[in-house]
Amino acid sequence: MNTSAGAATKAPAEVGADVAIIGGGLAGAAAACAFARRGISTVLFEPRAQSDGLLSCSADSTTPRLMAGRRAKCCGHCLHGRVRASLAALELTDCVDRIAHGRTTRARIERRGVPALEFELADPGFVVRRDELDPALLDEARRRGVVIIAQSARWSPRENLVRSDSVECRPKLVVGADGLSSRVARDAGLVEHGRQGRRFGLAFDFEADAELADALVEEGTIRMIVADGGYLGLVRERHAVHAGLLLDAKVSARDALARIGTEHREIGAIPQSILHQALACASGAGPIPFRTTSAWSDGLALIGDAAGYVEPFTGEGMTWAFESAALLDAAVAASTSLDAVPARYGALRSEALAWTTRRCRAIAWVVARPRLVTAALRFAQCAPSISRRILQGVVR
Repeated sequence: MNTSAGAATKAPAEVGADVAIIGGGLAGAAAACAFARRGISTVLFEPRAQSDGLLSCSADSTTPRLMAGRRAKCCGHCLHGRVRASLAALELTDCVDRIAHGRTTRARIERRGVPALEFELADPGFVVRRDELDPALLDEARRRGVVIIAQSARWSPRENLVRSDSVECRPKLVVGADGLSSRVARDAGLVEHGRQGRRFGLAFDFEADAELADALVEEGTIRMIVADGGYLGLVRERHAVHAGLLLDAKVSARDALARIGTEHREIGAIPQSILHQALACASGAGPIPFRTTSAWSDGLALIGDAAGYVEPFTGEGMTWAFESAALLDAAVAASTSLDAVPARYGALRSEALAWTTRRCRAIAWVVARPRLVTAALRFAQCAPSISRRILQGVVR
């Protein structure tokens, strides 16, 4: 790189596109696929779009690997069964089916001192790795004709200018899909200041021998352990285990796992060397929840976590990503111009996700108070049929 004082600064190249998407996670990539399918010129900015750092094992691998430096996302790797409707609308069902590691058919909720509650899921879901699903969706978007810029970008609402280090464009519609603590939402003045959360998520993977893996979580089961200061979620990925940990800001991951390990022997039996390596490669996100005042404004639509997110106990994040992309696509189909899309999307989103959001906020409020979880699980033992119907709404 030429760093001399006389070096010329190259002006950003202008890209002509009707839609600019900032963020290439599930929501951004899925929305890009939808726009391209409708013949709408689309550019997507995602700094992790290049192959470096998106290392993963293939879906047919029998030995998933723990790889230092993998750019994984903080999530539970579980997609709810109800996502099938959105995947079908986006024509992305095959893309997810190809890389799914299995199906989730049961959920198990535990709290110290109370019998665990296990129940069948009304809609079996999917176990999918983000470090496999994200690049698969980006590849599909590229195949459909989306221009993908492997750089971060920022939107200037006053100028209606989306600009990265080397590219700029003035689209008719900007889609903010840059996740929790979204810069796009902040630049648009849509963040609900003073009401952001104080909890953080952490996700990591580790390999275990068959005996330990079976003791930790059975294949097809989502296991949730509620503890003081947070909770631990576990799901099997063939011979590996994926863990999602929600923590209060003042609680360290090691302390939380040590505390849970004293209450659940199988957690305490995980070798410290494995936990040390897994936590060294962990991915994190927060603060949670992240709230916005609106999911749209003139010329802008927020999708995925960028539109606001409750705590992830319910595993809604990945499902919301596809649902919001499908709702945006429906807004495009119902609008006569891209200028009309944001307001239409806002109306569709409120109608489709308002109840789900309220439900998740209520669940998050209860889970943050472990004594209430204890009381709920005790009630479940007395009225199992009623409790199971309620809990179907917790993990659905």
